[in-house]
Amino acid sequence: MFTNLFKVMLMSHALRIYAAGSLSRALPAVLTRYEALSGISSEVVYGPAGLLASRILEGDRPDLFLSADMQSPEHLKRDGIGLSVSPWVGNALMLVFPRRGPAARRVDELTRGECEESPLWLRLLLTAGLRIGTSTPHADPGGDYAQKLFDLTSRWGKQFPAMLRAKSRALVGGAVPGKGAKTVTVKEVLLSRQADVFLSYASNAGNYPAESFRTLQIPADENVDARYGMLLMTSRAAPLSRWLKSQEALRLMSEAGFRA
Repeated sequence: MFTNLFKVMLMSHALRIYAAGSLSRALPAVLTRYEALSGISSEVVYGPAGLLASRILEGDRPDLFLSADMQSPEHLKRDGIGLSVSPWVGNALMLVFPRRGPAARRVDELTRGECEESPLWLRLLLTAGLRIGTSTPHADPGGDYAQKLFDLTSRWGKQFPAMLRAKSRALVGGAVPGKGAKTVTVKEVLLSRQADVFLSYASNAGNYPAESFRTLQIPADENVDARYGMLLMTSRAAPLSRWLKSQEALRLMSEAGFRA
């Protein structure tokens, strides 16, 4: 009886966190370590950061919001919501595609061909008939970063951003998982052939089994700077927000593919 009561008391004092879905692989280990150090547990809702920000704007009040961008927490703070905003970790984009499919065959062809002025990843995306999948802009920062990457391709050709947008479709990141919402994963999108190649976060490389998928990295000087931010919502989460910026926490995030 007393053991169960103690568990209920701990759960009632757990920190409530809203976190970008791209953190779902790395964050559990980080929070487990924090709980071991502090005795404070956490309950996390993962989802597209733009949609989580909308929930907060509509009245939800987690203790801490970990976003895949800086804009979402900054917008909330400007509206008088939350205590403070701070930058956290960084990320980038990469390409992922099925190991057996048109994108994989095209990469092999391009690799064997002559060197071109434009980079391999861009030549792949520009391949005629190749369908590009992205996350949903505004709802999911991953989709906004994809649009920024398209804009960056103007350095190789002014027509390229418009060409890439015409070839792309927003296929994930349009809903928060749970509560009856129907969501799909990047793997499902690719294996069901809704897209031939997908612009994914570089930190997600471990999500894609090598026997089924291939990834293509985009060099840092050609990539976007996906800067994650945190919005401290309540003073209860202040110790956690400070610890998340500690050397130990940043090392764990770096091991999971994020830039510290």
